[in-house]
Amino acid sequence: MRPIRAGVPQGSTLSPLLYSAYVNDIPRPSTGVQLALFVDDTALYLRSNYIGNILPKLQRAIDELTQWLRLWRIDVNSDKLASIYFDYSPKTLQFPFQ
Repeated sequence: MRPIRAGVPQGSTLSPLLYSAYVNDIPRPSTGVQLALFVDDTALYLRSNYIGNILPKLQRAIDELTQWLRLWRIDVNSDKLASIYFDYSPKTLQFPFQ
């Protein structure tokens, strides 16, 4: 058994409660980006009509979150990182059989 220097013990019945307390002070983005937490998952999202508005704001929020994660020695599993872009602009659909 090794001592825990950061984080919460894995598999303990108290782990979800301890994790919630541990991340309670996670910084809210200052750029209009929204932060969503669910158990041990974190999502940053932003809605805009122009992708040029989204990218710099999301990057700033990611940088702020990264500083906090480093401060508290929380590792991010890079295999589980993803970015998704939804385009809701109206488009004319063309069907081959009209």
